[in-house]
Amino acid sequence: MTLRAGKTMGGVARAAYNTGAVLIDSGMASCVEKFCIRKGVQLVGICPEAQITYPKLSEHHRKPNELTNGHTHFIIIGKEDAKVAYNWG
Repeated sequence: MTLRAGKTMGGVARAAYNTGAVLIDSGMASCVEKFCIRKGVQLVGICPEAQITYPKLSEHHRKPNELTNGHTHFIIIGKEDAKVAYNWG
């Protein structure tokens, strides 16, 4: 994360806090998580189950498609039917 991206995401979280908005992202690292935690902003991650990896205990080997902490809710899209696999559009 660059300094510029950090300032931008901090501003997004601050605006959500000031207006009472809920932020929605992909559920993966978007650099806004830590700012939402600090401000107490609700952050909802929405993602297709076929495209994500659930987090492991080790923080050292984080995968790019791994769900991240800092989200208050996750909405995992998918079906129990293995014939249908949802992907990012």
